[in-house]
Amino acid sequence: MYHLFSRWCLIESPSQDKIVESVVASHLARKYCVGYWRNGSEIDVVTKNEISFEVKWRKNAKPSRIRVGKIKNVVTLSKDNISMEPLMIPVYLFLACLDV
Repeated sequence: MYHLFSRWCLIESPSQDKIVESVVASHLARKYCVGYWRNGSEIDVVTKNEISFEVKWRKNAKPSRIRVGKIKNVVTLSKDNISMEPLMIPVYLFLACLDV
């Protein structure tokens, strides 16, 4: 879907997965210093506490097993899937439990 940005330019609307990644990052940024990791692999949100979050906004998502440098604890945030090992929880449940 495109939106009219001005009389002369059309821009593409962001996808749902990018919107959800942004919501997660902005909520975490209210409490923690956050960034992201991209170097061969990507991690959507990284905190200084070395806890990271990978958003998988699709049906039947698989938990992330990424390990990069000091980043060993990656929590996968999914659309609706749950897993204990490695940890994966739905985004809505994570956001509901986040104390910001």
